[in-house]
Amino acid sequence: MSSKSVLVLLVVALTAVLARAQTVDIGAPPGRLVDVGGRRLHLNCTGQGSPTVVFEAGAGAFSVDWALVQPAVALTNRACSYDRARYAWSDPSPSAEMPAAVVRDLHALLQAANEPPPYVLVGQSMGGIYARIYERRYSTEVAGMVFVDPVHEDDLFAMFEGKPVTLGSLTAEQLLQTLPPGDVTVPTRPPQLGEPFDRLPDSLYKLRVELERRLIALDTSKPVPHAIAAEAVEGQRAALAELRQAAKTPAQGFGSRPLVVLTRGLESRDNLRRVHLALSRTSTNGRHSVVAGAGHEIQLYQPSIVIQAIQDVLDSIRTKQHLPDR
Repeated sequence: MSSKSVLVLLVVALTAVLARAQTVDIGAPPGRLVDVGGRRLHLNCTGQGSPTVVFEAGAGAFSVDWALVQPAVALTNRACSYDRARYAWSDPSPSAEMPAAVVRDLHALLQAANEPPPYVLVGQSMGGIYARIYERRYSTEVAGMVFVDPVHEDDLFAMFEGKPVTLGSLTAEQLLQTLPPGDVTVPTRPPQLGEPFDRLPDSLYKLRVELERRLIALDTSKPVPHAIAAEAVEGQRAALAELRQAAKTPAQGFGSRPLVVLTRGLESRDNLRRVHLALSRTSTNGRHSVVAGAGHEIQLYQPSIVIQAIQDVLDSIRTKQHLPDR
């Protein structure tokens, strides 16, 4: 990413503190609302069979984004998608959307819903960061992982002292210097229409547009106080720094557990492919594939590729065999 990454993290992290009552009816959730300590999060689990596949959507994305993948996975295994705090049917959280808070919520949600480990975590975009932090906090619960065009700590940059540097390499004090002074206003934007989201069934596509419209309204409802902005972005930076440091210690890798990293073929930069390849090598049982013809939302452009990646991981867990290169 470019020097706009700090603003991107602001949009990701801050808007939970802006959440307020919703006024547009989006109908009943496809799953159930599970209490996680005075708040309810939406969890949609289907199918049976261990390990359970847990889907983590990207920033600004929803459980419905897995609608072309989850049914196929549920034919053989338990499959769970969910909505993070304030997304779709889930209640807001008193804290910002930072990796540590997201991971605590997901762990509490799976426990409260009686969805036991082991899990295969499937993370798309920013969901890849969340999945990796989850694995670091609850390593014994994670049997395998699939990353779908994931965000990576070595591909998020900010301008510091006139030079582009990775966000995870900055100290908390240095990152603070990159923030704009005063309260932060999140710029408004229209919901995403058309490709690839219109590959969803028509009813889900219309629902997704409304879900995103609601989320944008929350994001832009009022300026974010500078102190809250600093706290929220620091939470993101700390996670990126943790992952960056872990990469320097081979013992903190993924061992021989199966791992697949998928990279979009459309508009993928050399650095993105490089860091994704490096991520796949954190496991001795990992592979990396560039998906030709697919944009960032590979699960919508080419759901069959994501389904196969998940199946490869599940098969490897069952047989304890290495994944073949593709």
